[in-house]
Amino acid sequence: GYHARAGGGPAVLAHTMSDSILDVRVAGRSLGEIGLNAAMAGHLGVPVVLLSGDDTACAELTDLVPSALTVAVKQALGQTAAIALHPEEARDRLRRTAAEAITRRAQVSPLTIAGPLDVEVDLSGPYMVDLATLVPGVSRAGSGRTIAFTATDIAEAYRLVLLLVQLSGIKPG
Repeated sequence: GYHARAGGGPAVLAHTMSDSILDVRVAGRSLGEIGLNAAMAGHLGVPVVLLSGDDTACAELTDLVPSALTVAVKQALGQTAAIALHPEEARDRLRRTAAEAITRRAQVSPLTIAGPLDVEVDLSGPYMVDLATLVPGVSRAGSGRTIAFTATDIAEAYRLVLLLVQLSGIKPG
């Protein structure tokens, strides 16, 4: 299943693409992998009709796409703890809900976010900010850990966030 965004509440393995990215705000709204991927799918005209994960991840999608279906296979207690459904129960719920999602797919609209988009990203450290600001169009913003840029659309924003994930593997030295 999917994991909830970093900072989104008690959630199992909460993160946004990488431990180096603390928050991604697109047009002022915090988006994790669920929101970014749903927006990318929406950019291509594809709705997200079903998501499984912990209760926090499911709530995250419901907030973005209220008509999508979700299956919470565990209740998050924290980053590394949850109360999980028995595997057979989880499998049964997933099968039933997937079948329902297929029959209801036409009723779910794609998540679209019109551009241009102002994007802010909070990074885990100043070295990441230094590297990110080497990219044309990226500037420091707010605190010492925040960068900002304007993207023409969600696809451009997503590509730059993926670049930031790759840059996070470069260590000072």
